[in-house]
Formats: sequence, structure tokens, C-alpha cells
Amino acid sequence: QPKPMAKGEAIEFEYEVSLKISDEPSAADWAADGTKAKRVEVPIATESEPKPKPVKPNPPKAARPEPRKDGLLFHLDFEEGPDAVYAAGDTKASVKGKPAYEKTPGGRGIRITKGSELSYLPEANINLSRGKLYMKFKPLWHGMDQKNHYLLTVTPRPGYLYFGKLPDGRLILNMFDEKMKQHYPWHLIRTMKAETWHTVTVTWDCPKGRMTLFLDGKKVAGFDGVEPWKMGKLDNRNTRCRLLITEGADAVIEEVKIWDRPE
Repeated sequence: QPKPMAKGEAIEFEYEVSLKISDEPSAADWAADGTKAKRVEVPIATESEPKPKPVKPNPPKAARPEPRKDGLLFHLDFEEGPDAVYAAGDTKASVKGKPAYEKTPGGRGIRITKGSELSYLPEANINLSRGKLYMKFKPLWHGMDQKNHYLLTVTPRPGYLYFGKLPDGRLILNMFDEKMKQHYPWHLIRTMKAETWHTVTVTWDCPKGRMTLFLDGKKVAGFDGVEPWKMGKLDNRNTRCRLLITEGADAVIEEVKIWDRPE
């Protein structure tokens, strides 16, 4: 009802307000033309699921070189470092210590002494059934120093192979077959002097029971026609299965070659 008021008079009003949550659309839900707009459902934010880790593609395997007609499997010459200049398998060397390099009659060699060692993956780089090993080296010892000097070793599973000098002065390549029976040619080198250059070639043919040892181009030992034997398998996944030039060599090595045939 209208009520007359004098100038300066005031009226107080009291209001009671109640709020009710309703599903009725708010002003924002109405389109500009006054019609009800389509509601857009926004999903409630939840903790996101962990994203899958990206899968890295496997690196491409290095293509193996074409087989050599002469049967060469592995060649070290140390001109550019310890890696193989040719390998039917892996070329890379794992180096222990800090081996030194020096000039040699044929170019450059590596000095392997206590604290230094070269390791290579053996699969495809040596054939333990039939093969040939050549090495040109300069011993830093004399033939009667009464010490072991293993110039090269290979560790199949089971079995073992080593090439070097024994404390009694024998130059030997010894093959331990899968039954750990030994097969070896040997030659006494008690008169060999330190700091002198030599070449050694050893051949083996296990199915024919044959091994031959050459020193400085001359046949010095061997056997033929004995009972055949079988060597253990090479497995690069086994960390103990490696081709090594060991710290016990105590020598300067200029060249190493390995073939897959004894001829």
C-alpha cells in the first residue's frame, strides 16, 4: 500500500531469503534468442592414467661383411687402434688399462703388459672346430724366465683355449675340449731372447684330430690322425666367453690373424 511520507522520514524493511538448488537453467544456459541452449556436459577432472613409456626402436644391427674367399675371420694390425680392421663378427675391442703403441718393423704394434688387456666378442671371429692363428710378436721376456705368458685365450662353454709360453719354456697352443680333455702341439723356446721379433702360426682340425705349430715359418711340432674331439660353444651373451689378449702376454704384438680353415 502506498504510504505518504514527510520530507526526511525513513522506512526500514526486513526481508527473508531462502535459496534452493534447482536444475533449472541459469542465464548462461539460454541462447541469445531466448530459447534454451544445449547444455554441454564437461567431464569431472580425474587423475589421469599414466602415459605409456615410448618404446625405443632397436638399433639396426651392423651388417656383417661379405665372407672372405681366403677364409679370414679376424684381423688386428693396430695401425688405427685396438679394433679389428676386419672381422666376420664384432670388430670392437674392450680395452682394460692404457696399452701403449710403438713403431714396429711392419708399421705399429701394441704393448700389452701388466694392467692392460684387450677383449673381443668371439662369435664368428674364430672357428674352434677348424682354423688357423697367426701372430707376429716381440716378447719382453726370455724363454727361461719360468713364467706363464698367455698371448691369446678363448673361453667357450665348456672348454678353454690358450696360446703362449709355459714356465718350463714350451711354446704351446692348448685346446680343452667340451670334456676338458687337452689337445696341444708344443715346442721348446728356452733360447728365445727378449726384444726379438717372431712369427707363430698354429692350425687345428678337430674332426680330423690334427694340429700343427710353426715358428718363424718352420714347422716345429704337430700331430695327425689322433682321436677327433669337439670344442664347446661360443656365446657372446656370456661375459666370460671372450677372445682375449691378456696382460700376461708381456709383449709387443704387431699383427693377429684368424682363419676358418687350417690350410
